[in-house]
Amino acid sequence: MFSKISVEVPITPCIELSPTLLIMRDDVEINPIDNVKQTPLSWAAYRGHWTVIEELLAHNDIEVNSKDGYGWTPLSRTAEQGHQSVVQLLLARDDVEVNSKHYNGKTALLYAAEQGHQSVVQLLLARDDIEVNSKSYYGQTPLGHAVERGRLEVVQLLLARDDVDVEAVNIKIFRERTPLELAAERGHLEVVELFRLCDAVSRVRKGGSGSVHPCWKS
Repeated sequence: MFSKISVEVPITPCIELSPTLLIMRDDVEINPIDNVKQTPLSWAAYRGHWTVIEELLAHNDIEVNSKDGYGWTPLSRTAEQGHQSVVQLLLARDDVEVNSKHYNGKTALLYAAEQGHQSVVQLLLARDDIEVNSKSYYGQTPLGHAVERGRLEVVQLLLARDDVDVEAVNIKIFRERTPLELAAERGHLEVVELFRLCDAVSRVRKGGSGSVHPCWKS
């Protein structure tokens, strides 16, 4: 009959692998691309990993506007996902191309407006070089996409601007409808009402009134 023997196996503590350990190495390529031409910065932006992005951006060789095989930039990817803090981090750089277009013609602003990311839209609209009426390949502007999806808060932000084109028509997929016509077709009553209020104040302004634009009101 055999007796049981108790053997204690030493446990080696796990070491948490930080991306910083790799980024700090001189022999690590900072802008490698995978099979769809995405870089570490692209992936980190997509996932919203703020700390990793901060480390990557500290490198002088970082390609902040790199495009993957579909035309996504780190900014457009993170704007589409609604990662506000990451968008803010990227916009703090002087070399970021805020109006860079995906192969379908969409910009970071258009993606954020389409998805209804109000805080991200606010950050992008604060840029002096933002192209608020940029059109996608299908002819939609940020306002048009926000209206189509019924993103009331984003529509409100866009209508508050003097330079937004409220009559911009979609030339390819909605039979040349204006944003207001599109809102009516989709049944977005609150959006239609917002257009009506803004139009009324616009007419009052032309008459010399100093009325506050209703789109600024919550």
